[in-house]
Amino acid sequence: MRISLGQKSLFAIASVALLAGCGSTATSPLASRTAADSAPAGGVLRAAPNAPQTQALDSNSGDVVYVSSFNGRPGYGEVSVFPASLHASNPAAIRQIQHGTARPYGLWVDSAGTLYVANLPQGAPTIGVAEFHPGASAPFRVLTDQMQDPTQVAVAHDGTTYVEQCQRGDVTGVYVTVFPAGSKIASRTIDLHFAGYALECDEMAFNTNGDLLVSAATFKNHTHIFSITPGTFQASQLKLNLGGLDGGGLAVDGAGNIYGSGAYSGAIMVFAPGKTNATRVINQGAESLAVRPDGTLYAATANSEGKVDEYAPGGSTPVNSFLDYDTGLGIAIGPQS
Repeated sequence: MRISLGQKSLFAIASVALLAGCGSTATSPLASRTAADSAPAGGVLRAAPNAPQTQALDSNSGDVVYVSSFNGRPGYGEVSVFPASLHASNPAAIRQIQHGTARPYGLWVDSAGTLYVANLPQGAPTIGVAEFHPGASAPFRVLTDQMQDPTQVAVAHDGTTYVEQCQRGDVTGVYVTVFPAGSKIASRTIDLHFAGYALECDEMAFNTNGDLLVSAATFKNHTHIFSITPGTFQASQLKLNLGGLDGGGLAVDGAGNIYGSGAYSGAIMVFAPGKTNATRVINQGAESLAVRPDGTLYAATANSEGKVDEYAPGGSTPVNSFLDYDTGLGIAIGPQS
């Protein structure tokens, strides 16, 4: 989820007002954040069946959890690395990645364990999408071609890299820029023909058929999820009853269940394959989501403290949480080395 700082402040204030008008006591998770902190991340790494963040998490596997943060000041973002075994309460970060992470938002880990970090522009030109070898603290490559507003990144099993942006030239709208495997030159840009006031580029994921799912939201129309077919690059809108979700996370588990979250509307909705209405609702908002094949869910929030909650498969109450960073923007799971 990502819009301009001014728009986001209005979005958060208006969302709180709407919720209050409906008799809810929920508040925006961004209401107490400073202007320097107030651009969250959709770009988070999505847990798809063809991406390593869907691997079984095991304390002996070497897997880690990556969480992006703005660290309070433009140009000083970081990605914190946590142990993937989350059964110890509030585990400390193993290390921080602070090179190639000027304004880190969306995260992804590909099948080789490469970490991808989409950096927002926010006050300065974007440094692009940085790529890190497993265990590295500095990028080995940065994608900059046609990168004006990289918000989210997703990498398919064949190595094709997709970057979601909310700006193309002087035109605001949701665009997906495509990089063939191994290439630093974009081959095409897909226009989703979705725009409006307080536009947010939210997260991406792959479904069990390998189609790319793209989430975006506006203040008036709320969250929409689009599907892009590989090869033909044709886009269509999924007919899901998202219940007024306002920007947030997107993930798919091994059974094909689709998870969508609202950062402002305070809910995580789960849709079984083929269903248009949610089959489960968790009454907790989230900026970013990642899920294991078995349905173990990780939800990052970007409130004043920032945290990641872990939910057991089918559960609606966190079984564990960890913090120890400024703002939870994007989350990804993958091997450290």
